[in-house]
Amino acid sequence: MTGTGATLNGNVTSTGSAPTTVRIYWGPTDGAADPASWTNSVLMGTNMALGPFSANITGLAGDTPYYYRCNASNSFGSSWASTTASFRTADNVPPALLITSPTNGALYRSYVSNLIVAGTAAD
Repeated sequence: MTGTGATLNGNVTSTGSAPTTVRIYWGPTDGAADPASWTNSVLMGTNMALGPFSANITGLAGDTPYYYRCNASNSFGSSWASTTASFRTADNVPPALLITSPTNGALYRSYVSNLIVAGTAAD
């Protein structure tokens, strides 16, 4: 995960042997199990096999929480991941250069970094 991008992960555990469409819904608010409540979605495929999948998303705002939830649907119905996953992007502000002059007159350079607290996104 970076300040502007993240990888969203999911896993297809059963398809009932029917062609299965999988989408990852994501956004800055939790849309729960309502597709219309999500601001974004990624179509992973229309004939997904069993196993893990992931999608890279970009254009995210820095230091912002995001949520995502996976959905699978086929001729047997629709199924949502049991919970919504969440993560927080890193701060996009670059480190600042601080130049000071100590009391002895020598030049002193130090870099002041921003504190970055980030979680992991996994489903």
